[in-house]
Amino acid sequence: MSLVRFLRGNTQLLILILLVVVFSILFPAFISRKNLINILKQSTVISLASCGLALVVIGGNLDLSVGALLSLTLGISLSLSGIHPLLALFVPLLLGVGLGMLNGTIVSRFEVNSIIVTLGSLSLVSGFVQFYRQGNIIMGLPGTILTQFVDLTVFSIPSYVLFYVLMAVVCGLLLSRTTYGRKLRLIGVNREAALVGGINVRRVTTIAFVICSTMVALAAIIQGARLLQGSTNTGDGLEFDALTALLIGGVSLRGGKGSILNAMIGVLLLAVIINALTLLNVPFEWRNIAKGILILIAVSTDALVGRRNEK
Repeated sequence: MSLVRFLRGNTQLLILILLVVVFSILFPAFISRKNLINILKQSTVISLASCGLALVVIGGNLDLSVGALLSLTLGISLSLSGIHPLLALFVPLLLGVGLGMLNGTIVSRFEVNSIIVTLGSLSLVSGFVQFYRQGNIIMGLPGTILTQFVDLTVFSIPSYVLFYVLMAVVCGLLLSRTTYGRKLRLIGVNREAALVGGINVRRVTTIAFVICSTMVALAAIIQGARLLQGSTNTGDGLEFDALTALLIGGVSLRGGKGSILNAMIGVLLLAVIINALTLLNVPFEWRNIAKGILILIAVSTDALVGRRNEK
């Protein structure tokens, strides 16, 4: 595949490159090594969440509980870090797996709309977060194995950045190079055809939800080890940030279309735009407005492309 053909099939990547060039000209500080690494660092949580959410969306569903799950697992990880680092690692992961199984089972077994199911999970988990933390900021314990891990760097690149890149590669290979990935994509394109074809839709769908929740739990563990503190609203809006990244990256809400590469390009597009707005000293509220505009444009474009393909 030639470079021209690759770029033609990955318009979002071309847009990302153009934005980086333009912002580098407008803001000399943008292209500095420190700022570029900062963009990667700030993308940690949304990158992991977007990788997991991409699998759910490509499978024809949505998970709106990721933000609440981040708040819950981050708080629990911080609380347990003072007891034992392994507890701070595995308990949040088990909670992530559990919530993913709950969401996936209800969606696939009882054929309930995933938006309704995960809104219920969002409310359930948010309520538990408020009860568990009582609005207090939870502090973590420095000097644990987890904090030592996030403090590691390779050629000035933080270890957790390399970790989420590795997770993106793993998810990408799972989607594009395995039988599971092909089954998931077929379910997203046509669930009835997948059932007729003998695919275990319940199992494939549930696994996607489990992976998504597990990735969010990993993001929470890393975020807790980085910041050593967390509040009840830490994960607020994560579901919309991740969904925005997927949409502007080229992952379709209609299911079956997109890749992990699309998701990561979307994350970087969003991060680059927000970073440029920060360099311009644009107020936080206006950055949220910019996100809203981006998601409206992306949804509209996705709908138009879908109609054109149907014709």
